[in-house]
Amino acid sequence: MEKKLSFGNKLAYGLGNVAVMVAKQAPKRLCFPIYNIALGVNAAWIGALFSIMRIWDAITDPLIGHISDNYSSKYGRRKPFIVLGAILTGLFFAAIWMLPRGLSPVGYIVYLSVTVLLFYTALTIFSVPWYAMGYELTDNYDERTKLFAFPSFFSPISQIGVAWLYFLTQRSIFEDTIEGARYVGAFTGFLLIIFGLIPALFVNEKEAVVERKLPEEKKAKASFLRNLKESLSCKPFLIISISISGILMASAIVGSLHYYINIYYIYGGDKAAASTTIGWYWTTVYGVAALVVPLISKLGQRFGKRAIFQASLFWGVGVMIARWFLFTPDYPYLQLVDGLMYAILDAAVFLLCQAMIADVCDYDESKFGIRREGVFAAVYGWMFKTGLALGALVSGIILARIGFDKKIDQIPSLETLESMRFIYSFIPGFVFLAAGLLFFFYPLTKKEMLKIASKRE
Repeated sequence: MEKKLSFGNKLAYGLGNVAVMVAKQAPKRLCFPIYNIALGVNAAWIGALFSIMRIWDAITDPLIGHISDNYSSKYGRRKPFIVLGAILTGLFFAAIWMLPRGLSPVGYIVYLSVTVLLFYTALTIFSVPWYAMGYELTDNYDERTKLFAFPSFFSPISQIGVAWLYFLTQRSIFEDTIEGARYVGAFTGFLLIIFGLIPALFVNEKEAVVERKLPEEKKAKASFLRNLKESLSCKPFLIISISISGILMASAIVGSLHYYINIYYIYGGDKAAASTTIGWYWTTVYGVAALVVPLISKLGQRFGKRAIFQASLFWGVGVMIARWFLFTPDYPYLQLVDGLMYAILDAAVFLLCQAMIADVCDYDESKFGIRREGVFAAVYGWMFKTGLALGALVSGIILARIGFDKKIDQIPSLETLESMRFIYSFIPGFVFLAAGLLFFFYPLTKKEMLKIASKRE
């Protein structure tokens, strides 16, 4: 049986997720309030931009995954990419918010397009090898759940920070939102570099399993297109990818509309007051999520990853129904109850999803005789970002149709806000229900994975 990973390895790998999650979540959370509300850029343009970036990711993510799968150096096959990607990700994130003053809305969307393209290219170079490193650190079914408890613990903690970024841009020490965004963006970029470098510096990367003794015909099949085709034909991986993409789309809709519902429905246009409640809401979500990670990890080991993952999705349906009643102007902080309930869903989904993809790598090797963690990490990363981008696109279209395509000086009608609340609550609920039903067809139970492990030994 595989030797257990040291606490130091797990901790160093987990800290890398601070950079991954901040880099993935912060642009979506900040672009609408900064570029739309403060600068008047059409919300639909912003949503469309993030969706277009997924076309670029569809090329770069699998390519970087394949290259890192087949790369070797004295520093390891993942670490050089992680170092380069972490540095560039931090620099280009800061660049997104160093926007010049006085541009037209078209000028601002052009600036945003260029900086976001550079940023997401850098994020691919960093995040895909980071995911792949985790998938190959251990072959043990339960040890994987323990390993991914560490990035799952730091994921909500990092997103607490993301939740307060907009609040920080609104502080009176800054001349205005634009100046606040510049300073906050620069500091956040610096943190991305620091946390991104930790896995490269302190994780003992496992020797490249791509060099295992394989028949020559198997090695010959390990081409980029063949790897991509076979990974996309893997049934359990497709189920995970489709589910997580839908879940993240729903989460992105929630994340974007949450600002507008608080600013215009809960607080009647008071941005400063809304920013405080928004900060406390996401602090509740991610603080509780971090606390329940150990419990989710133990439940996953006891009952299996599939069972707990599926149960969490059905729990999410109930959370979305309750949300309709918990967001009210009469009791603004009642939404923290929603945050507490949503936290359980968030912790379970992102801990168990990663651990299940590591299982998929073993399942795939049992069928094809090839290890390709990088390709699976790339496709998963693309699905992750696609879900967020689709959510941003849907949010942008919704906001544009109800008038959020320029600076807002008046409160939308009650009918408009009620429509937004309905979308905020019930569209994610339908997505969670569909994903939960889909997982009845997921084949990799704990019993099946132990069977695969016994054959490998």
